Amino acid sequence: MTNSKIFLIGGGEISERETEAIDRKALASREKTGVIVFIGAAAGDSEGYYECFKKYYSSLCNDKSFVMLKSTVSAKEAKKTLLDASFVYLGGGKTEALYDTLQKWGGKELLEEASKAGVILAGISAGAYVLAKGWRHFEDGKIETGPGFGLANVIIECHSTINSRKKIAEQTDENFVSLKNCEFYSC
Repeated sequence: MTNSKIFLIGGGEISERETEAIDRKALASREKTGVIVFIGAAAGDSEGYYECFKKYYSSLCNDKSFVMLKSTVSAKEAKKTLLDASFVYLGGGKTEALYDTLQKWGGKELLEEASKAGVILAGISAGAYVLAKGWRHFEDGKIETGPGFGLANVIIECHSTINSRKKIAEQTDENFVSLKNCEFYSC
């Protein structure tokens, strides 16, 4: 087991098992049993994404209790589900959609409470962005920025390339972590 409670994953296709080593490490860090929660708000609550996640994750562990927490649930239901979980996976997609959903449920305070209760939080791409203090993305010669909830005290870039990493690092004087697909940062 590790002491890490938060895993930021730079990207990758779970359907291709590209992040398997990272996912196994994150699952192994759990200290309690309980439901595994998938939050797919960044992908529009895609049932297909959830089914792919469930099939893949059930092959990595003995747990058979999975739940998809849809963006339409109440803050009260989200809190109960998250605090009863052993592991929460925040999927990729549109960062703003995921951020807004989590904010509606209590945002940083809810995620911190879950983490303090021993829940492992893992986010891939958009999921990683919302767990970090903030994010940067370089495309078409411009750097986009956005906020996260600060559970990991880093500014993060996902899906990085040599060029994007260099450009963002030149303009970011905060604690910056740049992750290619299949790379991770944990804390």
